[in-house]
Amino acid sequence: MTDENINNLINEAQIINNQLRIFNNQKIVDFSFVNDYDINKLIIEECPQISFIGTPTNIIELEINNCQLEFLDGIQQMIQLEVLSLVYNSISEIQGVSALTNLKELYLNGNCLENIQNIQNLTNLTKLLLGHNDLTDISAISYLNQLNILYMQQNKIYDIDCLQKLCNLKELYISENKITSIISLGNLINLQTLFISNNNISDISALKHLTNIKQLDLSHNKQIKEIQYLKSLVNLEQLHIIQCSLTDISPLRALTKLEILNLEGNQLIDISVLQHLTELQQLYLCDNNIIRIDSLYNLNYLTFLNLSMNMISEFDYIRDLPIHVLVYQDFQQIATQNEINFSNKLFAIFRASEHNIQYQLQIQSQKQISLQFQTKIHQIMDTVLQNFVHFSQNVTNLFLRNIQDDFQ
Repeated sequence: MTDENINNLINEAQIINNQLRIFNNQKIVDFSFVNDYDINKLIIEECPQISFIGTPTNIIELEINNCQLEFLDGIQQMIQLEVLSLVYNSISEIQGVSALTNLKELYLNGNCLENIQNIQNLTNLTKLLLGHNDLTDISAISYLNQLNILYMQQNKIYDIDCLQKLCNLKELYISENKITSIISLGNLINLQTLFISNNNISDISALKHLTNIKQLDLSHNKQIKEIQYLKSLVNLEQLHIIQCSLTDISPLRALTKLEILNLEGNQLIDISVLQHLTELQQLYLCDNNIIRIDSLYNLNYLTFLNLSMNMISEFDYIRDLPIHVLVYQDFQQIATQNEINFSNKLFAIFRASEHNIQYQLQIQSQKQISLQFQTKIHQIMDTVLQNFVHFSQNVTNLFLRNIQDDFQ
């Protein structure tokens, strides 16, 4: 690059606090321009011509993201690097990275990696992101005993025995792999966050030792049928067990610190244990076999409740709860419960589907209702509108609106 082009590039990007960010520039092909400036952090995004020619040795933090980068030849010269991000490129080999022994954080998610043997020298790493690759063998990670945070979701990993030595781990994300055994996780007593959804796990007995854990996701492991080993996890604040094969949730009784609980897509009938979880703020019970919800009566912090795809006939027990969002499939069933008066709430939302039409009712006050539809309003049948007659006796303002993108 000519001096004039370099100056134009720097002027466009600007250096702020020794940090240079270059975005979507087709002209930049190497690092030759960097050595003339006092920069310790360099961010390059969407610059598809970039290579490691002329790599500077004074950079401490380097991000080269979304640049179609394939090769790392020359990166071994950047020995002062402490943070390196190469996410969403096309990297298949990382041999040059092994020389960067000062690295504390390494981000390699969204590449084409099949092998990571070259990272075993990076013993100062505290944070490592390897998600969205093609990894099968992760044995080299066993040398990285300073790791606090490890992301490996969406790979092809079967064996995680190498993780048992990582006793400093606080956050572990290994969802969407091919894992069948988690016995090795029993040693990770400092874990606070564990996401192991979408694997082939059936035995969760090792989890009973993880008494410091606060967030746990076991979802979509359909062979999990019993959760008695969770009763020792008394510090849990968030628990997700979606689409497993649960029929008994009585072991949850001891988890009194739970604030978010997701049990969607199981085979639950009896939810009486939930009356003991009085700190709950969000509760997801969609797609079960629940008939009675009287055990929810004292969940005085509950603001979100999803009861869709159940067989509930009586809602009186939740009328005094501070629910802002209630999701259920049949408004008419709720509306005909005359003893329910949700209009005394500052803000309540009901979401439902009927006749393949998704709609949402918002009650801002006793005199103002907003009725919103995911489909075009003219497609709504009169019978759907009649469902709201019990809500609207004192209403003076009714707003109809199309909300095709609002429904989640």
